[in-house]
Amino acid sequence: MHPLHNYLLDLRAFYAAVRALPLGVNPYDTPAVAAAVPLPGNQQLGRYLYPPPTLVALYPIGFLSLGAAQLVWNLLQFGLILLAVVLVLLPLGPAAQA
Repeated sequence: MHPLHNYLLDLRAFYAAVRALPLGVNPYDTPAVAAAVPLPGNQQLGRYLYPPPTLVALYPIGFLSLGAAQLVWNLLQFGLILLAVVLVLLPLGPAAQA
């Protein structure tokens, strides 16, 4: 598995699972999901190992193309990192020392 050809493994598992679900494919059956939802290029599909509510939460990404889903996924991760930094630094500000 070459790192330049395989990235965002979790996203691809989520994406393929939510795309396969309306087709009646079991999201936990990786070979069936890979057959139902081909990924572009030489990308491997990771196993979907997450609880069923995750499918409901991530169902909207199934309406996007894979490229758009990757962009949304990366922006979401970046936003959550910024939020975490703010929440850690907020109590350390000048108002917290007063």
